[in-house]
Amino acid sequence: GNVQIDFFNNVLIEDLYVEDLNQDTLAFLKRAEAKIDYFSFVEKRISLYAIDLNGFYLNVERSYEDSIFNIDAVRLNQPGVSNESAVEVENPWNISLSNVSVKGTEIHFNDWYGGTQFNSNVDEIRLVLNAIQLDNKAIDIEQFDILCPHVAFSKTLANPNYTTQK
Repeated sequence: GNVQIDFFNNVLIEDLYVEDLNQDTLAFLKRAEAKIDYFSFVEKRISLYAIDLNGFYLNVERSYEDSIFNIDAVRLNQPGVSNESAVEVENPWNISLSNVSVKGTEIHFNDWYGGTQFNSNVDEIRLVLNAIQLDNKAIDIEQFDILCPHVAFSKTLANPNYTTQK
């Protein structure tokens, strides 16, 4: 992929590809572009606006014979990341996103082990967030529109070793 950052104006990411341990596509992003409010960094705030994401694909899967999702292996194998509980961060940064447009989204969640399949295609998602506050885990959503969604959900027979966790 390609990442270009102009610290005074915008961020551009193109052809971002992530694969799972089986070398299958886990996630792909054709193009993401956002404007940056450079001076927000002084206030411990990340402010992005006019965010355009195009061609996002996510494929989360767990086979019938395996109890681990393909996305779990990516998270567990990050260099320098401990699998211990997260450390509390004092005074975390706040994030604000406004005028987010996501076009051409395809999400697949196939849990063959647990017996749940969810597949969706969405032409466009429009989102306006007033703030994301990491310290109190709050998201202030002003607008959330999903245009032309196509969703399929099904339940199948789970692996006999599958148990629900409470």
